[in-house]
Amino acid sequence: MRAVVFVYPHRNRELEDYEEYMAGQFAAYPDVADQVKIINFDKAICIRVGHSNDLLLTNIAHFQDIISYHLINPKTSQPNDAKCQKVTGNNNILMCQRWNTGCCIATSCTYWHICHHCDGKHQVKDCTEGQPEPKKD
Repeated sequence: MRAVVFVYPHRNRELEDYEEYMAGQFAAYPDVADQVKIINFDKAICIRVGHSNDLLLTNIAHFQDIISYHLINPKTSQPNDAKCQKVTGNNNILMCQRWNTGCCIATSCTYWHICHHCDGKHQVKDCTEGQPEPKKD
């Protein structure tokens, strides 16, 4: 946050208030499995504010649709909707579900880019493990 305040010193109070608000959101969802909801909620707010010239991070009343989608809607707020949910082997390392569907665009993704099916170094669409051999005539 210091770097942002250095560039935008006039937004210091807004950033402090938003940080406090988001800390409260994390406190409301103490289960680590649920905290991906808060992270996605934060990202959605930052994207909306970043594309707007008239919104502040603290204009929570303008984010009711985002709150509903990320925190209230049972289909989108369930932990199994997380982008990275499968644990590989015994290492408790999360694999990137978005990478397996060809959607991960993160340049520094913190999840393993391995096959969801066999833990190989390819996407699940390219996995041949468990596939029947082609018939030979």
